[in-house]
Amino acid sequence: MKVGRASALLPAMTLLLAGGCRPGHPMWAHRLADAKIARLERHWNLQLTMPALGDSAVLRAVQGHLSLILNRQEMSTAFLAPLPDAFGTYDIAFDSVARGSGPSSGPPDVLAFVVGDSVFLRLAPQADISVVLAGTWRGDSIAGRWYTSDRAGPNALGHFVLRANR
Repeated sequence: MKVGRASALLPAMTLLLAGGCRPGHPMWAHRLADAKIARLERHWNLQLTMPALGDSAVLRAVQGHLSLILNRQEMSTAFLAPLPDAFGTYDIAFDSVARGSGPSSGPPDVLAFVVGDSVFLRLAPQADISVVLAGTWRGDSIAGRWYTSDRAGPNALGHFVLRANR
């Protein structure tokens, strides 16, 4: 019986995954110390803007609050999924933004990921219609675009600004 390369690599990959993902790993602590990630941990004021229904020249805005803490315990959300850099909660009336009950029907949880200079936040990741914010740091704020979607396609989109609550 011939053993393939993939099955020969399985023990090595298992050790690599187990060794790299154990709690308290020094590389994770070093990652969280990066200024781009460390300054996520705070209370934020959030403003979402989007075109008013039927009139793309008129903008409507939704205000809310969001709080994040760093993922010091290396908590995962799914097997082999990337670890969020931070997680938290929000208080935003999303029913006025997206059709349906969307994120307001589930727990108000947030996952935050930093990739290079970009910040990605996923609000209500377990909801049927979650909200994704993708932006970059602008001083003490994060600004960019947001969207909601489901299997049928995009429901709503617009711009957002997260400002540190002082």
